[in-house]
Amino acid sequence: MRSPLGGGVARATRRRGSPRSWFHAALFGVVGLALTGCIQIALPIGGGPTPLQESVVYGERGPKVLMLEIAGPIRDSDEPGSFGLGTREGTVARVRAELDLARKDDAVKAVLLRIDSPGGTVTASDIVYHEILRFKEERKIPVVAQLMGVAASGGYYVAMSADAIWANPTTLTGSIGVIFAGVNVSGLMDKLGIADQTLVSGDRKDTGSPLRPMRPDERAQLQGVLDQLHARFESVVAQGRPTLGADRVRALSDGRIYTAEQARDAGLVDAIGYLPDGIAETKRRAGLTDARVIVYRRARESSDNIYSQASLPTPQVGSGAAELAASLLPAHRSCTCGGPRPRRVVGDTLTDQCRSESACLANCTPLVPLFSSGFKSCGSSATSKRPPVRVRELEDASAWQLCRGRDQRNQSLT
Repeated sequence: MRSPLGGGVARATRRRGSPRSWFHAALFGVVGLALTGCIQIALPIGGGPTPLQESVVYGERGPKVLMLEIAGPIRDSDEPGSFGLGTREGTVARVRAELDLARKDDAVKAVLLRIDSPGGTVTASDIVYHEILRFKEERKIPVVAQLMGVAASGGYYVAMSADAIWANPTTLTGSIGVIFAGVNVSGLMDKLGIADQTLVSGDRKDTGSPLRPMRPDERAQLQGVLDQLHARFESVVAQGRPTLGADRVRALSDGRIYTAEQARDAGLVDAIGYLPDGIAETKRRAGLTDARVIVYRRARESSDNIYSQASLPTPQVGSGAAELAASLLPAHRSCTCGGPRPRRVVGDTLTDQCRSESACLANCTPLVPLFSSGFKSCGSSATSKRPPVRVRELEDASAWQLCRGRDQRNQSLT
């Protein structure tokens, strides 16, 4: 005969080994790090990109002007996010996705390139330039470039797809050229007693290796590659700035950077002005009196105004454990809506039940973080004694519609 104590221990052991128990243990561990009060966390962890959604950032009526953002290093592939969490979307893929969406919208009558980039790879810059040119030729609409803080090298290369270029008064641009960076650490290796044992299948397979000095013939061969790529850059600038002429472009393409005034005087940009001036020029070229400036954003990307950047938030390490824990969790709030049980609210979206309770926003309870960001919880009413029902999270707040009826809730259980 088993004693009650023995049976209880056996059951407790089974519970400790269950996934649910492990989840609760992890949950309470993170809760122990959190401070009291409402905390919002914004961090996409894993998964593919969410669909692009249109947002109006300027204007109230009229046709649309698409503001296409070229920000940061121009890349043709995704890169890992901070701490290895998630990925940052490559420039080439993002530009193509936005242009494909604009192709389906006949209301888009012009494109404004907002460029704030120090450059990027040769291939990525050339593809972005080509994609914008192709879109402009297909749709027969004007494209204007607004250069922000920096539009150098590959950033200026992309601007050559525009019909007109405006620079911010403090813009740095130019840097027309190609660079191959390398070092030679063979002297340091000799001092440390380290020998190079690289095996190659051909004499030039390890050209540019930092483990040995570069031979004159290798240097000449690499310089020839750079010269061809540079000639391509000069050709693109000559096409984008036809009033300069090939000789003038060649003289300006020695790699130096230019201020906005220097670039205007040299003919590399057309005018100096702020982003609203660039918008006005875009509207003028499209023959529009009224227009709405739109951007395409994925979930959690900022679209408050014309200066908002699309870059996703990254984890921020604060002064304590609570900030570090918060930076590693999905975004939600926890608030009391007419009862002791908190309702999970994803982002800034409140449930219908919470909206009806004026005390919800004022009486915010301590954060109850959950690792599963793919679900929402809600009850049949604000005062219901039934446990909350987990409903799959949709792209918007429409998942909460499933909470309004008991039958619908039962069908949405996961």
